[in-house]
Amino acid sequence: MGATAGAVWGRAEQQDFRSRVRGTLLGAAVGDALGAPVDGFTLERIREAHGAEGLVDLAFGHGRRGSVTHLTQLTLFSLDGLIRAQVRRDTGAWHPPTDLHRAYRRWAATQSDWGPDERRK
Repeated sequence: MGATAGAVWGRAEQQDFRSRVRGTLLGAAVGDALGAPVDGFTLERIREAHGAEGLVDLAFGHGRRGSVTHLTQLTLFSLDGLIRAQVRRDTGAWHPPTDLHRAYRRWAATQSDWGPDERRK
């Protein structure tokens, strides 16, 4: 079987898969933003900081509420690298580790380019 074999799924299955991927990414991003203020905390430390019930509302993390963390960024850049690898597969130049490496280098380049401070005073 060649690298450019036909589609395995029909149109409906492809749309369902894409919908599931989008839902997974959205859920991961929302969960990451909500959990960012207590990332790495023990349950005891969470209760000390937020009361006996723990974190029940948006809290400040990384300077603001609902911040996008490096984990969400890396997840999205990983997906970008995998999509690029798939496109390159269709052209016969398939090497996913290279495409992921390039995606992570693109992510790293975004980490030193700071924009304006959008936090409210």
